[in-house]
Amino acid sequence: MAGTAALWLRALRAATPPSSLLARHLAARVVSAADAALPAGKRSPFGWQTAAIGEVPLILTWPDWPAEATPTRLRFTVGLDVRDEKTIEAFLPRSGRVIGTFDVRYACLFQPFEIPLAAADLADLRREGVGLRRTRGSDLRVFTAGADLPAELQPHLLVPGSADAMTEYFARMRSLACVQSFGWQEGCVLDGLLDLSALPDHRSLREAARRQLAHFIIAGKLVYENHLSEVSDGRIYGIEGTLPFAALAQLDPASPLFEAALKFWAAHHDSEDAVIDGGLTS
Repeated sequence: MAGTAALWLRALRAATPPSSLLARHLAARVVSAADAALPAGKRSPFGWQTAAIGEVPLILTWPDWPAEATPTRLRFTVGLDVRDEKTIEAFLPRSGRVIGTFDVRYACLFQPFEIPLAAADLADLRREGVGLRRTRGSDLRVFTAGADLPAELQPHLLVPGSADAMTEYFARMRSLACVQSFGWQEGCVLDGLLDLSALPDHRSLREAARRQLAHFIIAGKLVYENHLSEVSDGRIYGIEGTLPFAALAQLDPASPLFEAALKFWAAHHDSEDAVIDGGLTS
């Protein structure tokens, strides 16, 4: 056990590797997509753009695919709350040949999905691009573009690097690629970033947490969507929506935003000073 702990500590304190050793994420270019509006009252986060995958396929290409790059996975990231089971086929637009199927079930916002790529399909994929179409369930919206949108969250081809898993982990944690919905999920990410920032070689993760939190606070106002992708600006949507305030307390303890959280907790106290939200105790 002591040897294992020492290995983990060395991994945690590893210096930032050259970017050439890390995996590459070749972001796709959207060629065509269905002209579908977001459902009423719903919004994608941070002004990021999404596209619908439905009966009308989403067509993607990679005009800047490096000649030496050999991707092994095709990926996309969910850009709007999902409440059903979906099947998404990936096919070659010219031949129509299916190269893989995504199984998407009750996915949460920011959840990535991937399929493996066969080496025999890469030449056709490079030449034709790929189409994504829904064959079961309702339409699926995925992130496609936007200011600060990481390549990891766009439809992309994954080209493996030579770095170890922990090094790749910290590369993602230092970026916006690990951002989550404002609530218990983003709260967990922020807690993790702040805890890890206590390690000498990962102090920068404190600033990574600050940058993430800043995406939800615009001009001093809380701007976000709840777990259903519903616009929830300036209010607390529920008990799970208060976890990020623990990180805010460390990063900006004088923030006026605490007033909303304190009012929410006070309004949901029971006689034993537990905080009750519906049938949920925290």
